[in-house]
Amino acid sequence: MKYFCSLLLLSIAVLLLACAAPKIDPKLQPHPDIGTSIFEAAEKKFRQQSYEDALKVYLQFLRQFPDSPSVDLVLTRIAWIHGHLGDQTAKLNACRQLADDFPDSPYAPVSNYEIMRALHRKNKSREVILKASKIIKRTNNNDLLFHTYTILGETYVFLDSPTEAVFFYDLAFSKADSIQKESIIDKLKDIVKHLSQNDVYRISRHLDQNSVKSHLLYLLAFLEYERENYEESKKKCLTFLEEYPRDKNAGQVKLLIQEIDQRTTFRSDLIGCMLPLTGPYEAFGKRALKAIRLALDRFNSLSGQPALQLIIRDTRSDPRRIRSLVEDLEDRRVSLIIGPMVTSTNAAVEAQKRKIPILTLTQKIGIPEIGEYVFRNFLTPDMLVEALVACAIDKFGVNRFAILYPNSTYGKTYMELFQNKAKYYGADVVRIASYVPNQTDFSLPIKLLAKIPVSKKVSAPHRRRYTDKTGQEKKETAVLDFNAIFIPDEVSKLALIAPQLEYWDVNEVLLMGTNLWHSQRLITMARNYVQDAILVDVFYEHSANDAVKIFIRSFEEFYGKRPGFIEGLAYDTAMIAFQTASNPDVYSRKDLKNRLKETSNYEGVTGLTSFKSNGDAKKKLYMLQIIGRNFIELN
Repeated sequence: MKYFCSLLLLSIAVLLLACAAPKIDPKLQPHPDIGTSIFEAAEKKFRQQSYEDALKVYLQFLRQFPDSPSVDLVLTRIAWIHGHLGDQTAKLNACRQLADDFPDSPYAPVSNYEIMRALHRKNKSREVILKASKIIKRTNNNDLLFHTYTILGETYVFLDSPTEAVFFYDLAFSKADSIQKESIIDKLKDIVKHLSQNDVYRISRHLDQNSVKSHLLYLLAFLEYERENYEESKKKCLTFLEEYPRDKNAGQVKLLIQEIDQRTTFRSDLIGCMLPLTGPYEAFGKRALKAIRLALDRFNSLSGQPALQLIIRDTRSDPRRIRSLVEDLEDRRVSLIIGPMVTSTNAAVEAQKRKIPILTLTQKIGIPEIGEYVFRNFLTPDMLVEALVACAIDKFGVNRFAILYPNSTYGKTYMELFQNKAKYYGADVVRIASYVPNQTDFSLPIKLLAKIPVSKKVSAPHRRRYTDKTGQEKKETAVLDFNAIFIPDEVSKLALIAPQLEYWDVNEVLLMGTNLWHSQRLITMARNYVQDAILVDVFYEHSANDAVKIFIRSFEEFYGKRPGFIEGLAYDTAMIAFQTASNPDVYSRKDLKNRLKETSNYEGVTGLTSFKSNGDAKKKLYMLQIIGRNFIELN
């Protein structure tokens, strides 16, 4: 806009200065008298750029000779000088006087243009349109007409009339030089976003070949492509090449057609799969792949549709390989990608660039936010903590929590999440203590939580029993100021902590843990100290859910071992992918992406799964409690 305004001012200045030393028609000259002398003196000072002195003499001339044939020229000079000196009000007053008193003057169009510009700045659209009509009727100057039509186009944009705006930009284009034409094309880039298909049809009928039509068609083709309306974009590309085969943009349009063909001619029966099958995370990748292959076999045997195929690629957990692997899967026209795990960020970025739906298996922060083609179906810390806090509050009536956590990235992450979720649900975290990851004596952090003097060497009665909402009778008066304790650590560490909590009589509170606690090893090592503890997980092999039973039975038959949560998540992710890709209403990857977002309460082996608007999974997790020697699902 700054460039446009500078160009505009320069053009007007040139137009006005062209009048600086005109050859006055002898018939219009004042008689050789004092008026002529005053006029010539003013003109001389004007040519010498003594503008303030010239202004005084011009004003003197107006006062003494208001009926002179040269008054319109004098008013033009006065308006220009006021503008040059920065007095816009005086400039516009002179322009108005000239336009009103001398409507047929050759200088009137310029004055009307200055008035129109002032009205445009104030968004007085009706007055702008009326003033523009007077300019158009009384000038043939291309530069002045270009700027007038341009302002009319901007005015109709302001009035939310994009079709009318295009027509006036087209008129401006017809009066423009090469640089000015580029400025009109830039304006079209913004306006095409507001055109409907009917608008485009109406405009195209009225524009001739030597107009903005080719540029408009070119911009609309790319706009539809960006909107992922690939069929409409290709139609406009083909029309463009038919009507403008030698246009400078023809090469770009041909490349766009190739890109559209590549994106739309995907094969719904091909599913890409990227996993770490060698390298440091090989064990996890192979576990996931077993579940995905089981899902493929089961889906193909039950769907009654043409068999789906997996194209499997090994990431080796190497980010440097990801781009080439995604390119390869795109070349093979896969409909979507399952995975990867540890290199998910790089893969998600590449898939989003190519608009290939990708269902990642990762906890990494920020993955779904990479783009609308990126999905995640995995157990995240945020998901886990929210379910745990909600269960403790709703099921057990807990409202005051303590946190005992390892001073590590994992521990800090869960500690902060737990604090935030407790606050969100209206509960309080009243005590927090940490320990170093390799610690084995937890007396000090436990004493800090229980407010036991550090010097105390034996246990003391600090007891309180948590209750559920059934109103179960409370036992002794509480000394502890919390009724649940969250410990985000693995089994071997908890097996050391739990007996020490018992020793210091911090044993009448609800123990709470992450999915790391979901191991029979915990019950074997510390069964008497973790009774009634609760935890949350995404997979529970003893679930009454028929889908879980069938999955476990099939997995054992195929592989001779029982699956875990990684296998469960990979199986569900694959099933969701297969069902979506096989949908008969999916005609493009965009359709596939939209169908994935519509996934709601998919009943899989890892509970009910939906996708949020950002592509992240929303899951109903399994709430488990340790009772005796077993993990029991809480209803």
